[in-house]
Amino acid sequence: MAGAVYYRAGELSFFPQNTVIQPDNQFPIPHTHLNTCHNSGTFAVLGRMPDDFRQRLIDAVKASVTMTSVRKQHILERI
Repeated sequence: MAGAVYYRAGELSFFPQNTVIQPDNQFPIPHTHLNTCHNSGTFAVLGRMPDDFRQRLIDAVKASVTMTSVRKQHILERI
């Protein structure tokens, strides 16, 4: 699964189903919405990503065949 980070169902307690994290398929969540959810008590942290997640995400970005090199660099600068 080059270009993605994959977790099998149950591998992480907060991913009960097979989960694919695709850095080339993002959708924005406005910071104001996260604040609203936090303030209303509807925001929940379900768990912490494993220590190797950051490197796996970097590897996925680098392996992506759908992102331009400029987009890859933009994302890598923010990870």
